[in-house]
Amino acid sequence: SWWKRSSSHIYKQFWSTRVAPDDWRLANVTHIYKKGQKDNPSNYRPVRMTLVLGKAMEQIVLSVITWCM
Repeated sequence: SWWKRSSSHIYKQFWSTRVAPDDWRLANVTHIYKKGQKDNPSNYRPVRMTLVLGKAMEQIVLSVITWCM
């Protein structure tokens, strides 16, 4: 499918240049409610929302580093 071809191209470009695309390094941060009173800001935790391709690449790199060690 087109998605597999385009994601494959992005991964190949990453491995050849060793530079992650800017979109992978940017993240939206949202706050998730934990517990307690909802009007208290300390009862929320920040969560980074990143792209799926970036997260997949992080896992690949982590597994390669783990395998090498």
